[in-house]
Amino acid sequence: MRFRIPLIVFIVAGLAVTALNFFKITERLNNLHAQLRQETAAKQTAEAVAAAAQKQLAQVSSILKETKTELQAAQAARDEANASLMAQVRRADKLGAELASVGHDRDKAQVDLGRYQASGLTPQQAANAIPKIQNLEREIAFASAKTRALAQEVTQLKMSFPLSDFGVNGVRLPATLQGKVLVWDPKWRFVVLDAGQDQGVLESGELLVNRDGKLVAKVKVDRVEKDRSIASVMPGWQLAEIIEGDRLVPAHPDSF
Repeated sequence: MRFRIPLIVFIVAGLAVTALNFFKITERLNNLHAQLRQETAAKQTAEAVAAAAQKQLAQVSSILKETKTELQAAQAARDEANASLMAQVRRADKLGAELASVGHDRDKAQVDLGRYQASGLTPQQAANAIPKIQNLEREIAFASAKTRALAQEVTQLKMSFPLSDFGVNGVRLPATLQGKVLVWDPKWRFVVLDAGQDQGVLESGELLVNRDGKLVAKVKVDRVEKDRSIASVMPGWQLAEIIEGDRLVPAHPDSF
């Protein structure tokens, strides 16, 4: 009996310890279950957030794809608009050139009309004058060729008998002599002057053609008539294009 009481106490103590351990284990298990439930809930929440993010990412990708398609369409439209604009600019330039050409033709036609009206000729008279004008042009061309041939002969004679051998430095013309160009033939390079024998012009006389005080050319008289003369441009002395109305003065005035 004496040994049974401590044994019972020991057993009771063991049971108490076991019960205490059971409660601790149970509490720990409960904590673990609670923690597992929390982690499970957190995982489910994270999965839901990830699914929502994936869905949102898919929407954003779709929007980006649509935006890229719209941007490509806008760029194609812009390129087409630029090409159309360049075509319009080229067409405008072409129309401007055509308009300028038409304006030039119109101005020329107006000048020709003014000359025709100033002539006082009827259409029939103008038509009849065309053959005469053509004949005159042929005569002028023939005379020009003959003049050039004579000028060459004169030049050869002067080279054979230089004026310097006789103490003469060019033909002297009146210092007061003045004239202007009536006709300029660029093909045959001769001019018709409004001064002749009555004004003191001499064959082989040299004249300076000027415009606004600037030297244009130097000519030598080939033929002299009563009130006009014909002169050829001297080689190397045409500094600018001669036009009708240019003034002339002696290159070797007799007052020198």
